[in-house]
Amino acid sequence: MDLHAFPLVAVILALAAAVGLLAVRLRQPLIVAFIGVGVLVGPVGTGWVVADGTIELLARMGIAILLFLVGLRLDPHLIRSTGPVALATGLGQVFFTSVFGYLIAIALGMDVVTALYVAVRSPSPPRSSSSNSSPTSASSTSSTVGSRSGSSSCRTSSSSW
Repeated sequence: MDLHAFPLVAVILALAAAVGLLAVRLRQPLIVAFIGVGVLVGPVGTGWVVADGTIELLARMGIAILLFLVGLRLDPHLIRSTGPVALATGLGQVFFTSVFGYLIAIALGMDVVTALYVAVRSPSPPRSSSSNSSPTSASSTSSTVGSRSGSSSCRTSSSSW
């Protein structure tokens, strides 16, 4: 579909409204309908919308607005009553994940310090495809560690600290 920006946005919004209305009639959550429309018009579906910096900015703004609206509807009494349970559950999950990550790393043959690092380190966000760092470039800060067959490697980057 070769449309300019305004007609394309209008068609996408009309499609989202129609699918949203259908979801309401079928008693389904609107968020599921809107995610479905996003998949339909995105690169996986029709390809009307291609991921670029503008779309990423709009997505982040949409998430911020969604979280703001959730914050507006939160009841302080509900937070106070569920806070201790949520805190205990969150800390329990961190402890559980760390212990089992450590045990798996030890079982895979890592030394104690490396296994501890792997167990408690949070994953770094994915790098954007527009960055010029590749594992084969000379200017890259990545180093290949422990590659047995040469086809698979584990890279560590000093820029993620």
